[in-house]
Amino acid sequence: MKKIFFYLMLISLSVVNCKKETSKKQKSTTEDIQQFNYINGTFLMTKDAAVIQSPSEMYAVKIDEKAKKLANQCKQYQDSKYDMVPVSVKGIVIKNPNEGWERMVIIKEIIKVEPIKVKEEIIELKTK
Repeated sequence: MKKIFFYLMLISLSVVNCKKETSKKQKSTTEDIQQFNYINGTFLMTKDAAVIQSPSEMYAVKIDEKAKKLANQCKQYQDSKYDMVPVSVKGIVIKNPNEGWERMVIIKEIIKVEPIKVKEEIIELKTK
C-alpha cells in the first residue's frame, strides 16, 4: 500500500512540475511578443540624446545605427535642429537604464518619416 501511495505521489509531482514549466514558457513567449511596439510620435535627436514623444508618453531612444539613420531622414524636414519630426517606428520598449525618461525604445524598423505639419494661425482684425 505504501508503494502505491509513493508512486501516485511521484506521478502527481511530475505532472504538476511539467505544467509549471509549460506555463513559464508560455508566459515568457507572451512577454517577448509584447515587447515589440509600433510607436507613432515626434522624434528629436541631439548630440547627446534622442526622444520620441507619442500622444501618451515620452520615450528615450537608444542611440544606435537605426536611431542615427532616423535622425538623418528627419533632417530634411527640420527648419532648426530642435524641430520634432513626425515618425512611425517599430521597436522594443524597455525600462530606461539611464537617467531621464522611464522607458526607452530600441528602434528595430523605421516605418515612415513625415513632414512637420504647420498649423496656420489666422488673426482677424476688426475695426469698429
